[in-house]
Amino acid sequence: MKKYIDSIQAFMVMLLLLLTGCQNAGKQTNNIILDTDMGNDIDDALALAIMNRYIDEGRTHVLAIGMSKEGRAAAEYTDIVQTWYGHPDIPIALVSGKTGPKTTEKHYSDRVCEMTDEGGTPLFAHTVRDVTQLPFATTLYRKVLASQPDHSVTFVTIGFSTNMAALLDTPADEFSPLAGKELVAKKVKQLVMMAGNMAEPKGEFNVYMDIKAARKTFAEWPTPIVVSPFELGERVKFPHERVKDIDTKRPNPVAEGYVNYLGSDYDACSWDPTALIYAVEGDGLFTLSPTGTIDVDTLGITRFTPSPDGQHRYLIVSDAQVDALTRHLVKMITE
Repeated sequence: MKKYIDSIQAFMVMLLLLLTGCQNAGKQTNNIILDTDMGNDIDDALALAIMNRYIDEGRTHVLAIGMSKEGRAAAEYTDIVQTWYGHPDIPIALVSGKTGPKTTEKHYSDRVCEMTDEGGTPLFAHTVRDVTQLPFATTLYRKVLASQPDHSVTFVTIGFSTNMAALLDTPADEFSPLAGKELVAKKVKQLVMMAGNMAEPKGEFNVYMDIKAARKTFAEWPTPIVVSPFELGERVKFPHERVKDIDTKRPNPVAEGYVNYLGSDYDACSWDPTALIYAVEGDGLFTLSPTGTIDVDTLGITRFTPSPDGQHRYLIVSDAQVDALTRHLVKMITE
């Protein structure tokens, strides 16, 4: 009798596994390419910490991380963070063709890269020996996209639109016979951007730092675009009291970046983390605007025009959603 019961139990386990496989069949992996202007604001680093948490939890597969501004510190700091969090294998790329906005001052990324211990040894380990030898973003993005299933990749742009615009103009190459726009249309599911101000006709940093690229991206990108706008990230803030809890293992490059940005007594706006959270988790913590079209004028001001045929939407949050997002943000970074 026991052998009979054991056989039934084994059969039920096999049946459950089979059913689970059938339920998961057809579901596309959450593949992400992250594009960042790392170093301009600490929220890029916070987004990177959250991204690594998602990877650890098996909730996303990050295909590449590209820099959208010039300067080696952005890539060096990103490499430090990825090494520290245990995911140094994700390829990193430089801004395409050195066309991005220039960095003319030291940022927290520079300072963390330069930190040493008492003996003069770099405080944080690197994986990439020479970031100047990294590929350009357009090259890496084309290589990665060509190898992915159709309509399976989500681009998350939390910096300038520089690389997005450049990717659209790329010609066919050894990776794909498709030109940039056609390759994007075939392989990309959506573009999630931290960009613009939908509450007021005011310029927003990620847009006006490369207005030409932003105008091109919003006008020509062939897939749906979802925007996390300025007014949303301004309301969701990481409480400075929790910086010490970012990780119990010290020192932590994200915590060090936070302190080296504006000190230790400010609450950081979460423009970039909200874009990443939506890209991975969907709209459960947000409200989506109606569909429409986002245009960028020559001054870098974004304007939304509702339209049932539009491919653009932006994220909205109520006070209750701000509270929920803030709690979720802190949990993802500190626990």
